[in-house]
Amino acid sequence: MTVCFGHTMELCDASEYDPKWEGPWSLESLPILPSEMKYRPIERQSARLSEIIRLCNNATRIIHCGDPDREGQYLVDIVIANSSFKGEVFRWWPGDLSKSGLERSFRSIKPNKDYESLGIAAKYRAWADWIVGINFTRLYTLSAKKCGHQDTVSIGRVQTPTFSLVHNRCCLLYTSDAAD
Repeated sequence: MTVCFGHTMELCDASEYDPKWEGPWSLESLPILPSEMKYRPIERQSARLSEIIRLCNNATRIIHCGDPDREGQYLVDIVIANSSFKGEVFRWWPGDLSKSGLERSFRSIKPNKDYESLGIAAKYRAWADWIVGINFTRLYTLSAKKCGHQDTVSIGRVQTPTFSLVHNRCCLLYTSDAAD
């Protein structure tokens, strides 16, 4: 038995797909769309990942006990997929952490395939985040440099609207204070 402790693998950097995406950023290199998405171990987790994969490779069956959500499904599925394990994978899904709820969930362990769509949804969300983030960050940074801005303009699916909410909230407070 072992645990993952969160993310153990991450999507590769653009330069790991094609050297043309490493050099100085240019509009000509956009869009960055790898033909397939690749993963690598997260450096600080590599020893843990090696141990998990060793255990998977020697297992006769696996009970997936990741967090009961899309991301939890994805994090464990990707580790199993990167091992040579070919046996049965089951899924324990604890919906209720009370004693009776845990007992019920242990009696209702199902095949991991029943939860496959959740992991796929999380995987494609991660891929979309990577593609949007890398392409728009480079596009906006290059556009801003034409106007004299020298820093990277980081764009992302979650951070950009969140920054907008914070900015708008601060501006609203500032303007309402000035009106008083």
